[in-house]
This record gives sequence, C-alpha cells and structure tokens, in this order.
Amino acid sequence: MTASEIQDFDTIYQFQIVFKYSLTTLGETLLQPMKELRQWGREHFAQVVEARVQYDSASTEGSREADNISG
Repeated sequence: MTASEIQDFDTIYQFQIVFKYSLTTLGETLLQPMKELRQWGREHFAQVVEARVQYDSASTEGSREADNISG
C-alpha cells in the first residue's frame, strides 16, 4: 500500500526497531467509504449469514444427489 501512496512508512530506531504506519492524505480518503461499508455490514449481517446458510445447505444437498447418481 505504500507504493500506491495510501500509507506512509517510517522507521523509528530505539532498543528495537519499530515500524510506524500512517495513512497519507490519499489513504485518508478511504476512511469514509470504509465507514459506510462497515455500516452496510452491520445492517445486512443477518441477511449475509442467512444467504451463506442457504448456499451451504444447497451445496450439501447437491453433493448428496451426485453421490446417489454415481453410487
């Protein structure tokens, strides 16, 4: 992300080497879209979980049907 100019990278010399990362001005422009994405996730979490359950259930049923045909 440093190469994309989204974050800065500094090396701080102490008893041990500490790396400090921070957002650049360009990187800070991502904060609002990320907040909105987080909010969307909170609002739709139950729907996403339900969709996964339905998908997994359909995938499992499809596997059983394939086993019955081949076995």
